[in-house]
Amino acid sequence: MPLKKGKSQKTISKNISEIHKGKTLSKTSRKLGKETANKQAVAIALEKSRQSADASTSENKEPKKSEKVEKKEENTKKRKYNNEGRSYEAARSKAFGLHKKGVK
Repeated sequence: MPLKKGKSQKTISKNISEIHKGKTLSKTSRKLGKETANKQAVAIALEKSRQSADASTSENKEPKKSEKVEKKEENTKKRKYNNEGRSYEAARSKAFGLHKKGVK
């Protein structure tokens, strides 16, 4: 009884139907009642659609750093270079080849 991935109404409906055909639903309806079993089937199908939607969006997006995190990293770098006895700007310009004459 594998459920299909997808977030369309058609896929969700097919997943609910698939759950209704399985043995698990009949056991649940005997224990908890038909209404509760139907609600669980819908909940399972919707959860599956959410998982597939989350998986597709997380593959396409890179997590963005907040401004606060970026600022903190920048300050950490500056502190590191200042502790070594050189300025952050001088070390940065040397790393990018800006220390050579004639390069602006």
